[in-house]
Amino acid sequence: MGILFLMGADVLLDAAFLRYDAARLVVVSYAYVLIIEGMFMVGAPYLLRDAIDWALASPVRGKSLIVFGILFGLLLMGLGLFVY
Repeated sequence: MGILFLMGADVLLDAAFLRYDAARLVVVSYAYVLIIEGMFMVGAPYLLRDAIDWALASPVRGKSLIVFGILFGLLLMGLGLFVY
């Protein structure tokens, strides 16, 4: 999982290379968060298990994280359609 995060961040950084839009910062920031998470998952895979247990400990927390993920995905899709 961590390797996939690192490879996905590479694609995002390549797409944002030599772009000078203000929206580029959203994509680059997300890519750097993916890189940090990927390094933690590769170095200490038990942290992923603990994070999943924490996220799903309460139904409200799990649903709110899912809604946040969907909204952020829609934001990235909107940036891809209208900015890039």
